[in-house]
Amino acid sequence: MRSIYFFLLCLTINSYTTHSQSVKTVFRTRIPDGTNLSSDVKITGNFFGSSGQSMSHIGGGVFEYELFSSCGKRISYSFTIDNQNETIQSGCCIGSTSARSIVIPDADTLLPTVCFSSCDSCETGTLVTFKVALQNPTAQGVYIAGSFNNWSLTSSPMTFDSVQGLYQYSTVLTAGTNIEYKFVLGNQFENVQGLCASGSFNNRTLSVPTSDTVLPVVCFASCSPCPPPPAPVNVTFRVDMSLQSVGPNGVFLTGSFNGWTPIPMTANGSVYSATVPILSGSNIEFKFRNDTSLFENVPSSCGVSDGFGGFNRTLSVPTSDTVLPVVCFSSCSPCPPTSLVTFRVDLGLLAPDPNGVHIAGSFQGWNPASTP
Repeated sequence: MRSIYFFLLCLTINSYTTHSQSVKTVFRTRIPDGTNLSSDVKITGNFFGSSGQSMSHIGGGVFEYELFSSCGKRISYSFTIDNQNETIQSGCCIGSTSARSIVIPDADTLLPTVCFSSCDSCETGTLVTFKVALQNPTAQGVYIAGSFNNWSLTSSPMTFDSVQGLYQYSTVLTAGTNIEYKFVLGNQFENVQGLCASGSFNNRTLSVPTSDTVLPVVCFASCSPCPPPPAPVNVTFRVDMSLQSVGPNGVFLTGSFNGWTPIPMTANGSVYSATVPILSGSNIEFKFRNDTSLFENVPSSCGVSDGFGGFNRTLSVPTSDTVLPVVCFSSCSPCPPTSLVTFRVDLGLLAPDPNGVHIAGSFQGWNPASTP
């Protein structure tokens, strides 16, 4: 049996004081063996309303209630089962009543578990704390179900620890016994994968130790901790525009990683580049764009269908910063080498036009006015 003694008090000179800071006091009682675990166990008294507050079953016949209050307040309380008051003979009562008494400590406190209708400690078992993390956060509640609570999906909710980012649940179990259990998300049992899964239902198992134990954190449906969340890495995209006539607004990168919002690219000669942080491990699609309207025509040999008769480039984002190879606009490969070509024409007897003489061709989009 574990004996727990404590003395925590908010004091000023010769008097108690009430601090404005709220602290948490956790009350626990163990109901008699054979009592229906679905009974309405309450804590009553001057701080718990006219009809009392229902307590939560945390396993092993132990019920608890968390009170948030300013420290230094003296309160009286007692426990009931299905509205039947406990009867305490001596030791922890106020006067001739069966009310217990406590002064709220000046820090968060877990009071010893007491037997219903007794001042004695009932902490004869082992306090076991279970911990689980979710790889993908959700608003659904997380519970634990097992042989110790008749596999109830909802009777043992787990508490979220926002500092550690995990769910935990503590209960008193009988040392030396073997239990099976699973974590529950919403109303669905986890499908445990790995060496810790036992039997045809892939249950977790535990041989309850003789001393209080905090179990290692595991990932939901896994025997191991959750892997670290993906981190963004810098990906540098590059495109060669040497075979294109670049529009006045420049060259842009668009992709699924940002909802296809155009990102301006920076020119270094004929090569344009843009560096974007993207989550590692993600699979993205992207394209380059000339000016504000002309998307490149990605060949099917290096693209996937865009759903509109064309193709997008694809990339599985690596785990470290990456500079992608230079590709030619509308091509899967680098641009071929280019040569300087000078075109000359003799107008003969034609009079020069006031707008000048231009050349047009496939190399500049057949624009009659862009190349004087």
